[in-house]
Amino acid sequence: MKHKGTPFDQLPVLSLDGHKITMIQPKTDHNQGVRYLSDYEAKLSQIMSQDDFMAKQGNTIDVQIR
Repeated sequence: MKHKGTPFDQLPVLSLDGHKITMIQPKTDHNQGVRYLSDYEAKLSQIMSQDDFMAKQGNTIDVQIR
């Protein structure tokens, strides 16, 4: 993963909503049937998406933050 061309972590990333949202690929809890991100992954997603991630999380993007 890069921010302004500088690599800082190695997590898989998704681009959604016409590339308006860039987020960490969520993990799946198969026992509960939910997708989730850690607080760290959610914060990175928020930074990469310039706050659009948090505005859509829970509504358009069905991902829990744990």
